[in-house]
Amino acid sequence: AAQSQLQASLAQLTKVRQGAVDAEARAAAAQSDLEASLVELVTLRQGARTADTRAAAAGRETQATLHTLEAAQQNTVGAEAKAAAAGQQINVVLLKLEAVQQDAHDAEARATAAEHELSAVLANL
Repeated sequence: AAQSQLQASLAQLTKVRQGAVDAEARAAAAQSDLEASLVELVTLRQGARTADTRAAAAGRETQATLHTLEAAQQNTVGAEAKAAAAGQQINVVLLKLEAVQQDAHDAEARATAAEHELSAVLANL
């Protein structure tokens, strides 16, 4: 009976040992999975940092582009103001030209009248 009990205990011990071996294998697999997950996490963090760096660079580039656009708009406004001023100057010059042309026309009419008077005076001599 003691031998039978000893064999049963030995079988029980074998089962426990096998359970321990299985548990160690599962623990090793879990540790391996955990290490792989940590490596993946580090890779993801590096990717996130790279993405953040790229986003910051894109933000700076966008800001620079906006500043360039604002400067171009200011230049356009300045050019429009200069064009308007030049247009006004052209209008003033055209008005002066019209006045000069009118003066020339008036002078020509006076010269024609003087010619007629002179012709009449000469005819009366």
